[in-house]
Order: sequence, then structure tokens, then C-alpha cells
Amino acid sequence: MDEKEAGRQRTGVMAAAAAGLVAAAAMLWLLHARLLPLGVFGEWTWSQRDLPLLPAPAVLVAGLFILAGAVAALDAVRKDKIRRVQAVIGLLVLAIASYALPQAMLVSEPAGYGRATLTVLSDLSMGYLSEASKMHAVRPWLQDTARRTNLGVVPARVATHPPGPVLFFRLLSHVARKHPGLQRIVVAPLLIGSTKPDDVLAAAKRVSSGDLRFHHIAAACLSIWVLGLAVPAAMLGTWLFAWWWLGAREATTAAVLIGAVPALWVFTPGIDVRSASLTAFALAFWALAMRRQGWAWVAGIVWGLSLQWSYGLSALIVLFAGMWLVRGRPGGWRPWVGLIAGVVLAHLPLMLMGYRPLANFLGAMAAQRTIMADRHYMPWLIMNAWDILLFSGPALVALAAAASGRARGLGTALLVTIALLLLSGATRGEVGRIYCFLAPPLAVCAAAAMTVATESPFLLSGTVAIAAQLAAALGLGTYLMLVTP
Repeated sequence: MDEKEAGRQRTGVMAAAAAGLVAAAAMLWLLHARLLPLGVFGEWTWSQRDLPLLPAPAVLVAGLFILAGAVAALDAVRKDKIRRVQAVIGLLVLAIASYALPQAMLVSEPAGYGRATLTVLSDLSMGYLSEASKMHAVRPWLQDTARRTNLGVVPARVATHPPGPVLFFRLLSHVARKHPGLQRIVVAPLLIGSTKPDDVLAAAKRVSSGDLRFHHIAAACLSIWVLGLAVPAAMLGTWLFAWWWLGAREATTAAVLIGAVPALWVFTPGIDVRSASLTAFALAFWALAMRRQGWAWVAGIVWGLSLQWSYGLSALIVLFAGMWLVRGRPGGWRPWVGLIAGVVLAHLPLMLMGYRPLANFLGAMAAQRTIMADRHYMPWLIMNAWDILLFSGPALVALAAAASGRARGLGTALLVTIALLLLSGATRGEVGRIYCFLAPPLAVCAAAAMTVATESPFLLSGTVAIAAQLAAALGLGTYLMLVTP
């Protein structure tokens, strides 16, 4: 690349970061004025708060640590010679603060911890723990595909998902039941004033059809803290992905960018952030397989586990294909054999207990079509794209769009993936939450764009982008009630 072309790309990166900041400011103004499109009227919309919930001091402190950690890490890689200790410290601060921010947003909200707990237990909002509480044994439950995908029998989220989330909440319920001391710790914020355990259990039974006991309440509380660990996990996975696909500077930059994505912060509690971390690791090991033979089966195992968590991650096949093609089809078809073998291996333990992956997928997709039947296709074609932009953060999307050839085909594969997801119309609404698994490849593309620059332009564009992402996340949490029982 000649100096003139490099100068144009540096200017493009600065312009993209600035555009992201302006877009975030415009988004906040439109939110405040109640003019921001939030869905399709009469079909489904994100709920706007009656009164804005201004960020509490704990939220602002977490935000400042995010900005400080991000700037420190970016400063460490602003030129080709990396200051590794500083980069590690910066990323560690960012990871801790990125875990703390959504928890701070939750506990600083009046009755926020109670709302979150009821959300986990609610049939309407999640339903996985409710279903887990009714499960007498795993084997018969896995074998009964017809019941598990029947909208008239199980909560909608259970019917449209693979068994992973229900099994996860069953495991948490077992842990909570076996450890009464842990129960007391995680449930303590609910027992304020004259509130008694029976009061909490009674409130939970009003939103859940489950066979609830008090240890299920504790499991719901525990899940809020456990699922939040997916954000640091996504940072690590994205760091590995960018390292094996692009290089060291890009790895740190991508980890910083994934640590500041609104969709990974504002949907607390929720299962979807774990999809982002699984995606990051699956793509990371596939990137390694494109360099060294023998790693594709590891990518397959991670992908197989992710397909037991959410069927949306079947879209990763397009990214796998794009990465394979752009690297010149290394190993021929051998990586694909390893990938499929890994997927089968990951499913084998459940299959031995009677789980039928294909039958479950077909039943879940039938249930999904039933739910979506009342939502029109064309309006959601536009609004879903808007949702991805809104919750990924305008700055991240703008930087990813500026990646040019440095993303080595990943950007094209990502664009095709998004286009296919949108055109399928399988999901109409809520995709800002559901498609948050797109954040890792978005971050890697954005990192490829940013690292064209060095020194002050690199550091300035990164700082502006993180500030814009942080402002977008805090604005969404301030004006919208994104997770409700």
C-alpha cells in the first residue's frame, strides 16, 4: 500500500469514528425526544421508560474505568512495537469494568434486582428456569421432542431454542439447592425490609408456570452474575480470533472494541451474550485451522455447543466458508470434515440420552414461524437492520464498514451473513439482542480498519469510538426498559 492510499484509509478511520460519535449523539437526542424508531407499531416495539433512569454513580464509575482501560490498551498498541504489560493491564481493567457495568446498571435501578430475578423466572420473558423446575429427569425430557417444541405446553423461548439454556438453568438450580449458604448470599438483595422468602416465591409464581421452590429463586439470582461473565469471555475469544486472523495489534484493538458493545451490556439478564462468546471462540479456532492443520475439529466442538444454545448460530457457516475461501481453501475439504466431526462430537453426549438434533431444529423452527406469523415481512426487513445498527453501536458499525481490504474477506462474509439473516425473515423484532453474536466479527473488521493508523490518529479514533459506544449503551439503558418480566 502506498503512502497516499494509507493516508486515505487513515482519514476514513477518523471520519468513521467521528461519524459514530455524531450518530450516538443523534440517537440520544431522538431517544430523549421519544422520536427514535423502536419497532413496528402494533406488532412489537422496545418499551420506553415513563421516566428516564439517569446513570447512578456506580454506573458512571464503571463507565470511566471502561474508558480508562480501553485507552490504556489502545495506547499500548498505537505503534508496531507493543507494550505488552500495559496492554494486558488495560484489557484486564476493561474486562472487569465491562462485567461490572451491566450489574451496576441493574442494582442501581429501583427494584432492579427483583425485576431481573422475575424476568429469569417468567414464562413470557425467558421460561428456561420455569421449564427446568418441572423436569423430573433429563433423559425423558430430551427424548420428548414433540412436547419440548409445543408452544401450547412449554414457554415460547423453550419451544424455539435447543435444550442448552434449560439444562444450564437445571444445573444452576442443582448448585443452589446443594449450597444453602450460596442461596442466602445471592437472594439477600431481594429480602429488604419486611420482605420474606415466601413473598418472593409468591411473586415468582405469578409469572411462572414452573414447580418453583426457593432454590429456584436463588438459581435465577445466581444466573444474573454467571451469565455476565460472557462479556469477558467474548473479549478473550475475540482477542484470539483477531490474533490468529490478523495479528497482535488487531487482537488488542478488537478485544477493546468487543468490550464496549451496547448489546452485550444492556440486556441483563439474558442468555444471548453467551452466544457472542461462543461465536468468538468458534471463529478463533477456525482462524487457527486456516493457518495450521488439525484445529478445525475444535472449532466444530465449540460450534456444536453453540448450536445447543441458539439455532441462530447456524449462520456461522457463511463466515466459516468466507474465511476458508479468502485464505485460498487451505487443506482442501479436510477442515470441513474436522468441523462437522467436531459438531457431531459435541452433540454426542445428549444424543446418547435420546436428543434428536434435527427433529428438535425442525420443531423449533415451526414454533418460530408460528410466533412470527403475525408480523409483516417488509417492515421488519428494514427495522431489523436498524436494530443491529442501534445495539451494535453506530461507531463499531462505521469502523467495520471502513475496513476495506484489511479484513481479508471477513467483512464480505459478515455482510453476506447479515443479509441472509435479514432476508430470511425468520426473526422479526428483538434482533439487536438475538443477533449480538455478530459482535465479534464486527469488532475484528473494525480493528482491521483502525490499525491502518498508528500513533495519535489511532489512539484518537479508538478513544472517540469507545466514548461513542459507551454513550450509546448508557443512553439505551436510561430511556428504554429492555428486559421485563
